[in-house]
Amino acid sequence: MSRTPWGRVLGAACAGAMLLAAGCGRSSPDRGSVSGEVTLDGKPLEQGGILFVPIEGTKGTVAGGQIVDGKYALSGEDGPAVGTNRVEIRAQKKTGKMEQKPLAPPGVMVERMVEAVPPRFNSASTLKTEIEPGENQADFQVESK
Repeated sequence: MSRTPWGRVLGAACAGAMLLAAGCGRSSPDRGSVSGEVTLDGKPLEQGGILFVPIEGTKGTVAGGQIVDGKYALSGEDGPAVGTNRVEIRAQKKTGKMEQKPLAPPGVMVERMVEAVPPRFNSASTLKTEIEPGENQADFQVESK
């Protein structure tokens, strides 16, 4: 399990989505599968997370997954709701600064991590995509500045 706060949030969202889809055994008519590529400053995003949040009258739950080597994929069982979804992309980067590890004995240090993707692509995201029943392709190019 990821040790970053984002990893815990993503894990909880994915677990919730899997619980809702449990027992379906096949693609839901209210969800679509989606895959694609995510670049940051023109290069594949090494590691991060992607969330699809239903908006504008789209009914369904938040769906999310991991981005690895610039690629992500969500099946029809745990994919985003059919309709318009706001997309949030997150990734952590190292700062080179060491700090006390939370909840660890004094002197246990870890490298400080910060969000690598600006809020306009996550907490204040303007990214949207339309999800259709069946398979979907959605690529996203984000900039750190």
